[in-house]
Amino acid sequence: MKSMLDRVFRQRRRIIFSVVCVMLATSMAIGAGPMSLAAGGIAAALCIHIILMFPNQRRLCETSALGLWFATLLPLPVESLPMSTAASAALFWTFLYGSWTNRAGWHLAQSSHSKLKIDLPAQAVWKCLIPGESHPDDYWSGKLVDFDHDTEEQDTVYLRFDNRGAMPEEMTMTFLERDPGRFCRYYLEREGSSGFEDMTVSVSLTEPMPGTCHIETTMEQHGISVGSALLRWFDDSYGDELGAFAETVGRRRKWAIDGKGQSDNSRAAA
Repeated sequence: MKSMLDRVFRQRRRIIFSVVCVMLATSMAIGAGPMSLAAGGIAAALCIHIILMFPNQRRLCETSALGLWFATLLPLPVESLPMSTAASAALFWTFLYGSWTNRAGWHLAQSSHSKLKIDLPAQAVWKCLIPGESHPDDYWSGKLVDFDHDTEEQDTVYLRFDNRGAMPEEMTMTFLERDPGRFCRYYLEREGSSGFEDMTVSVSLTEPMPGTCHIETTMEQHGISVGSALLRWFDDSYGDELGAFAETVGRRRKWAIDGKGQSDNSRAAA
């Protein structure tokens, strides 16, 4: 249940944006009042349903809401609203997420900042969160196959990630600053892969209390396509990844504690 609520919370920007567009459209079509509020509630429920049941189609939320808003601006009879909404939604899908912005040379810079508190010491978090700083099996996602440090540049690490049965995905990570267990700033690049833009990542770890770690991360990207920037903003994608890290490591820690307890009980019983 908590995982489901977390997924919905991460999509709050998409839900709020869609609800506002639908309420504006309803207000313009039939006037402000209870009907507008009801339409907003229905829009929120539909967005949550799409996010949970059909996450790959989540862009339908904002494009359909924008399509409805735009359709109400057109000098057309109310009876044509469903058809004009569908056409407008398709138009916005192409405009916002189509590849034409790449061909037009339109690119943006994007920066994301996230914070998280986790009940683990900073050294344990460092080993799980920073690839190449511990055994590949320790990396939080479980997808790090192996890594190699450059023989001449020790700040450069070649990473290989599992790619679902295909050849491993290769990335190059170059540390720009590094204070083990406390702070690092690195540049991550992947060649020949569409949909991935090189990024600079900063990670800061502090321990306000023993066994508790505050994580602050910043991700910066340049030359990102308009559609990718918009999608990642609606998804809060970097914050979502940090949340997935906390959930995964938390489950792993619970499993380890439970397993240790069972093992100790078994030995006591013997």
